[in-house]
Amino acid sequence: MRRERLVCVLFVLACCTCCNQTIDFEPVEQGEINTPLKKDNRGFVEVNKDDFFLMQIVPSQVSFNTTNKFVLVNYTNYELYWNTIITLEYFEKNNWQPVTVNGDWIDIGYVLNPGEIFSSEIVTGDMNLFSLVNTFNSGKKGLYRLLIRITIPDMGMGKYDVYAEFEIL
Repeated sequence: MRRERLVCVLFVLACCTCCNQTIDFEPVEQGEINTPLKKDNRGFVEVNKDDFFLMQIVPSQVSFNTTNKFVLVNYTNYELYWNTIITLEYFEKNNWQPVTVNGDWIDIGYVLNPGEIFSSEIVTGDMNLFSLVNTFNSGKKGLYRLLIRITIPDMGMGKYDVYAEFEIL
């Protein structure tokens, strides 16, 4: 049952990434999964047997002329909180290497209610994924992952580090 719900949510995720807003959704019967590029991807977080959330970059291949969305799906009974403080990592020599991301943008907090999907081309500040890598890692091609920390206050301030992988072409 859990796998079917995940497939339903991912189908809705694929359909809704055209919108740059949060929306309510109803489960559907089928869909496509944006498969992880590496096996240690932690974009899917199971909070308990009935609740999960998901973070992905759609599509996961990024170039100068693509439109990519940072997407977060809340299929829990809880509010999810996160902010614009991100960690960026680059896969090099079989290890994830940190990419220093500095900025003087305003740290904005976000809330995602149960059953909502957040989708945006902007990752932090006024930067999309391509401009983020171009600015802070000299546009180096290869595999990256974005990390954000999700907090669920209703679960005793449960904190989850969530990754979304993408590839710069």
